[in-house]
Amino acid sequence: MKLRKYLEHKSVHRTLVHVNTHLLARQTRLPGATDNTRYGEGRASPRSFLTHHVANISTAIQTADAQTILNAASARMLRVSFGVM
Repeated sequence: MKLRKYLEHKSVHRTLVHVNTHLLARQTRLPGATDNTRYGEGRASPRSFLTHHVANISTAIQTADAQTILNAASARMLRVSFGVM
């Protein structure tokens, strides 16, 4: 039951981020709009607002997932070292 609620929450969050990012990208293309985003200078760096921010969001999610896995492994190692496992 908890997994279902988590997945439903994640889906709603993803949809809201998707909609907001697209709306912001559309606003940056309006006449007189200013895009203060600092884009990378490398050849592989994204040049559009949407691509740049989706890449940043994806990187943040992957970093958080990796940190969560490392924290879980660390906690498990601690429990094993105390013989609690």
